[in-house]
Amino acid sequence: LADGAGFLSWSEENELRLWGPGGEFRALLSGHKGRVAGALELANGAGFLSWSSEDNLRLWGLAGEQGPVLSGHKSWVKGTLALADGMGFLSWSEDSTLRLWQADGQSGEVLRGHEAAVRGALALADGMGFLSWSEDRTLRLWGPDGQSGEVLRGHENPVWGALALADGAGFLSWSLDATLRLWDSEGQQVTVLHGHESAVYGALALANGTGFL
Repeated sequence: LADGAGFLSWSEENELRLWGPGGEFRALLSGHKGRVAGALELANGAGFLSWSSEDNLRLWGLAGEQGPVLSGHKSWVKGTLALADGMGFLSWSEDSTLRLWQADGQSGEVLRGHEAAVRGALALADGMGFLSWSEDRTLRLWGPDGQSGEVLRGHENPVWGALALADGAGFLSWSLDATLRLWDSEGQQVTVLHGHESAVYGALALANGTGFL
């Protein structure tokens, strides 16, 4: 947690636990009805946001007190990212949608377009929007308010991940089709990286723009 205040853990027991910096138990965060899949700390140490297999997200206070439940997804919430300047959140789900939320948990725009589970998303530099990827074999660009943009087609199997290149130069994606693909910032395919003989599950960018692993 920020400023070395401790730790927050989550488990298949449908709960989270708050711990002090020395490992002392502080609080049990109970309320989810399904396996907790992840959590993040809110800006300015205001509390926490968690998400689970029960199709919703939950806000918690700094001491673990339960806050609003963010309902709207129709299936397992797979991940969430915090928007810049504490403006809210973007979540994604197996229901094929992404959702924007205000900082207080109020529902915002629903980002529709994917045709299968959304595996992940990232925020573009300078608040320009988002990039998402899905089991429907595509990636999608979205504007900052959730407006639909370019669809990045080329992968032949589910897209498992992506990263943004330095200086907003584009993106690198990887897939169960055994390839990685480079895209420019407009979503146009630049090149296909062949060599793997089975599913690619991850990649990272090397320092100073020298390549990828």
